[in-house]
Amino acid sequence: MTVHARYSDLIRTIPSEGIQMRNAPVVVAPDEEALAFEIADWSIRLTDGLHACLASLSMVKISWHLAPGSALARALEADAWIRSNYLDQGYSFGFLDELFSGDMAYFDIGSMILQNRAPDAGYKSALKSCEIDGQPVDVSAFYPFEYHWGLVALVREDASGALSDRVWLLQQEQDPWIVDMNLTLAQYVELAYRARGFHHWQLAYLNRNDPTFARMKFALPKMFPTASFGESIFESSP
Repeated sequence: MTVHARYSDLIRTIPSEGIQMRNAPVVVAPDEEALAFEIADWSIRLTDGLHACLASLSMVKISWHLAPGSALARALEADAWIRSNYLDQGYSFGFLDELFSGDMAYFDIGSMILQNRAPDAGYKSALKSCEIDGQPVDVSAFYPFEYHWGLVALVREDASGALSDRVWLLQQEQDPWIVDMNLTLAQYVELAYRARGFHHWQLAYLNRNDPTFARMKFALPKMFPTASFGESIFESSP
């Protein structure tokens, strides 16, 4: 099954008992001619890996959350793990609706370029305050692929000036930081699919001790019982 077909199937399977979309999902079919036009029109070069990834999947917008009052929501609210880790600690169940939700919002190449060229693009102020190997970041070299709950997945120009498919993650809220995820964009898209875009799945991937990892292990099998996540959704990563 192609990447586009898998994501198209995802928008048919996510709305289920207890899970609903926040807004109408979008999965745009890849268009080789449109991609070639954008590359030529913007006079930009892509590495083979990035070209292959963008040729397999274009723009995606999928956002889901717990259906209020559903049997699933009631079961989670009554769960001992939820009570011990969140409700008994003073968190409201409404707050958990944000934590136990998911988003995937991938840009096509034209949108990536427009964001990169826009002086006031949202990620740039955070990126300016970051360092890589002790050196200031060249903001113009980074192109955003996805904005995700305070995180931004970026790709970067390589030494030859071509846009690479290596993914960097920017945490753009308080005390911003940036890190190389050691993933290609194709791998990133695959892991996001496995995680169903779960809120902050990237942090769980980078650090199994991050609280997001425990939330994912607990919640994903309950929210998507027909999917197979195993002990970790990141086992046998591409």
